[in-house]
Amino acid sequence: MMKTIFRKSVTLLLSFLCLNNLFAQSAPTFGAGLDPIPSGKQWVKVDGLTDEFNVNGLDTTKWTKSTWNYEVPVEMVADNTNSGVWGGYMWIRATLDNSAERWFRSARIMSKEKISYPMYTESKIKASSISAYTTYWLNNGDINNRDEIDIIENNAKPTCGCQPDFPWQMNSQYFQADQTKTPETVRKHGNFDNRNLSSGNPLKGVKWDADYHIFGAYWSDARNVQFFLDGEPAGSIYVGDHLDGVTYNRQFTRDLNVIFDLWTNEADWLGGLAVKSDLNNNAKNTMYVDWVRTWSIEDAPASTKYFLVNRETGKKVRTNGSAENTPLELVPSTWSGAPTQWEKIATDNGWFYLKNVANGMYFRPTNDTENSVLIQKPTSYDGSYTQWKIISSSGGYFYLQNRATGDYFRPETTSDYSAIIQKSTSSTNNWTQWALIPVSSNGSVANPLSELTIENTKVANTIQIYPNPLKNENLYINVPNQSKTYTVQVFDAKGSTVLQTSITGDYEINRSVFSRSGLYFVNVIGNDINKITKIIVE
Repeated sequence: MMKTIFRKSVTLLLSFLCLNNLFAQSAPTFGAGLDPIPSGKQWVKVDGLTDEFNVNGLDTTKWTKSTWNYEVPVEMVADNTNSGVWGGYMWIRATLDNSAERWFRSARIMSKEKISYPMYTESKIKASSISAYTTYWLNNGDINNRDEIDIIENNAKPTCGCQPDFPWQMNSQYFQADQTKTPETVRKHGNFDNRNLSSGNPLKGVKWDADYHIFGAYWSDARNVQFFLDGEPAGSIYVGDHLDGVTYNRQFTRDLNVIFDLWTNEADWLGGLAVKSDLNNNAKNTMYVDWVRTWSIEDAPASTKYFLVNRETGKKVRTNGSAENTPLELVPSTWSGAPTQWEKIATDNGWFYLKNVANGMYFRPTNDTENSVLIQKPTSYDGSYTQWKIISSSGGYFYLQNRATGDYFRPETTSDYSAIIQKSTSSTNNWTQWALIPVSSNGSVANPLSELTIENTKVANTIQIYPNPLKNENLYINVPNQSKTYTVQVFDAKGSTVLQTSITGDYEINRSVFSRSGLYFVNVIGNDINKITKIIVE
């Protein structure tokens, strides 16, 4: 069965994501409770540990079929009978070999790339309907020396009669084995039960083999891992905790592989052996992985600095000194020092401050009246008078509109050192139109379309979707090209479409579309863009 458009469209991103590469977006929130990342950092998709499984056949540049074995009766094999990628899913199947001691033939798919903290990984998985562990875990090492994070060990059909909670219990844990320490192995369980999800979550109480669930783990540092289930926190572990009253000062020190496998054991802690006859039934004996996505935290690129260039005069705006209330002024286009350079500081709903690189100040009109002179103010002046929004015009230029007054601004004359003043929105000629030219372009405005702020050179990063998390307000989508048509899709955590529409220009989604709290995906598709963003609705 082929995936829905939701599953296919998530080929990121981000690719930002994201959050820029499509998945290298700003700082996405993957679940309530995820700590904010430090200043100067950003989430970046790890391609080698991310796969939508939309192309038939295992991507051998990313994954390998590992054949090291568990105890009898498991036999891990690398053929195409017990694992593969088909129809938009990666699958692992347990089959029966009655002639062998190791009669439970199965498979393990392991990443070739390793990763360490800080990182976040998540996967959408449906468990098999046999007494076996459907797993998603991180590991590096062997039985005697290893670091291991088990995100899930799910058994939807235990046979032992002693694990009645297993069809809903995640069995998350960590192991750390070291021959040089006593005890040799330290571990701690996190047994979150999906029947404890919030009442509005449609996957609450749904057994592991009855539907797909989204499992995640935020490995924040050498000691801490936070687990997530279907968009909600699902327990945490602390590495180096105590065992039998003894405290061990342990840390994760290894880079880890991402691993999926399916295996059984007669022990009660696993839930008992699989029933042999179930291994002849492909409706029961197969686990499915819809996708896996992984991000790391990396240094964010240095903030972009801009020249603010007037369309009528071709001249720039600068500040003349560091004193509060100093008026802004027009200067020749050849000037390029720090007083002519500005940084965009986002606020909300598409509004932003323009902060001067030389003195760190914002600017604002003196008062509400037309022809009021623009002056600079310290960043403590963070109200609506110091906030601006881009209103697209033509040829790549735009108006800058003040949030408090609703007015545009323009130079008073063409002369050098002319004051910058505000004008009503009825003043829509070249005098009120501007370009934000990246300083890295050396200030050239010969072809503003190639350098302009709406950051046409990085179009995949220019879509803004906010606020996030979403509370009682509407959701806003700002697109980079106001004349192009985009498709907007909104999906809930189960992949059900709650909105699909075509838009031209910026768009506002009413809060009522998000009928319950939890995780949603907002996908914006155009001929120059494909961006999906996770939204937490509170």
